[in-house]
Amino acid sequence: YLLKNENQDSIELEGHPKNLLKPVSLNSICSFITELFSKTLYKNKTVDFFGEDYYLEDFINLFKESRDKKFVTTYKGNTNYQNSYKSTSDETIIVNEDLYNNIKALH
Repeated sequence: YLLKNENQDSIELEGHPKNLLKPVSLNSICSFITELFSKTLYKNKTVDFFGEDYYLEDFINLFKESRDKKFVTTYKGNTNYQNSYKSTSDETIIVNEDLYNNIKALH
């Protein structure tokens, strides 16, 4: 949605600006899946795999900065959904990646 509309003057989003995201690149997901098949490190384990926390508005600002875009963002969401996920996994992996350059490279 962002890529498709990044050249508009304004973009309207359904979410609240303080909703949390945990973005992960497709490359990181594919690398992790490849690692799962090549090693027995996570065999018979449940694993949470996600990126670092970003508020929606911070992620949008990172997107705009990395792609040198100036669109105005309007947030329609009135409810700030706090992350209430309670993990029952054996392990949690938080991917530390360069989102700025990953977003910049999107096309």
